[in-house]
Amino acid sequence: MRTLVVRFDMLPRIVLCCIFAAAVFSLSCEKDDKYDYRVLGPGEDEKQIDIMLVSGNNQTGVVDEPLQDSLVVYVSENYIPKQAWTVEFKVVQGEGTLSPASNITDVKGYTATTLTPTGLPGEIKVEATPFYSDQSVIFTATSVA
Repeated sequence: MRTLVVRFDMLPRIVLCCIFAAAVFSLSCEKDDKYDYRVLGPGEDEKQIDIMLVSGNNQTGVVDEPLQDSLVVYVSENYIPKQAWTVEFKVVQGEGTLSPASNITDVKGYTATTLTPTGLPGEIKVEATPFYSDQSVIFTATSVA
């Protein structure tokens, strides 16, 4: 049988260590409005798919000719580049064709499409939305005759 022996000169150190551990534990459990502390259940996956407009916005192009620059977006999941994710592009105002209408992100999270203005000259808006996301970005272009 073993016996635990605590020397009285060690007692202040033990008490201080216990107080320090309790303080650290208390601070780590404190609720902070910046974070969501809910516990995910089995099979639940908390994903935040974000999209950001990179380049190709505010261009002017001639009707029936592709714009000079592609419309480029960046997609991330919880701030990490999202590879092989589908993004849908669609004209939401004005007239134009997109090639392709949906595209897959590369290993760095980027994808693009090309807009060709059609119909009457004017403002064209293109919306890009990643699959399974409630976020989107809007590109604006102007077509001239």
